[in-house]
Amino acid sequence: MIPSIPLPDAKKRLRDQEDIELNGGNPWTTWKEWYGDLSQLFHCFVHVPIFDFCQKRIKCKFIELDYDKVKEMFYQEDKRFWDEEMNL
Repeated sequence: MIPSIPLPDAKKRLRDQEDIELNGGNPWTTWKEWYGDLSQLFHCFVHVPIFDFCQKRIKCKFIELDYDKVKEMFYQEDKRFWDEEMNL
């Protein structure tokens, strides 16, 4: 939804050694080379932090069920599905 508006050629100094190595050993790059355009910048600084915030607060509980138990529990609700599964 965000238009592909290129970022300016402003200089950016890379601090992380791994990033410098990815940049061919050069500690300097431009915003345009590093981030691409406005949609990538939005993704890096808005979407990903919000997604991570939400993911950390989701509580999941896992229940271990075997195939035969699931079939026994749900066979009456969808007989056609389970019969087709058996014919595969």
